[in-house]
Amino acid sequence: LAKARDGEEASRTARSIAANGQYVVSQTVAGRTARFVYDRDAAATIPAAFAGRWVLAAVEGDHDGFMQACGIAPEARATARDRGYDVGVTTASVAQVGPLFREVLSGPAGEVTVEFSVGGGEQRVSDA
Repeated sequence: LAKARDGEEASRTARSIAANGQYVVSQTVAGRTARFVYDRDAAATIPAAFAGRWVLAAVEGDHDGFMQACGIAPEARATARDRGYDVGVTTASVAQVGPLFREVLSGPAGEVTVEFSVGGGEQRVSDA
């Protein structure tokens, strides 16, 4: 997750299910947007729309610029680019109970857990 710098907003994130059934997470940091597109993991069989295990299928937008806006060093950005931004490797496991969501993002760079409430207004999220 992006860290706030110099009093700037850390990031804005939107999650949705696309018409083709893909789970899409869009993040904007300092005016730079990256979209992470996940396909449902064939091994996961949870019936709820968002709930389940998703595999990163694509990274769209100016991902290098997005990572730079997050304060990620050039060497780390180059490594991520060389690894294809971990498409096909990174997963998002989503659990939903009513309006409450827990999303665990797992990949070679580590694991981050995000919890949020739909309809709860703007919410601060941190990986610390």
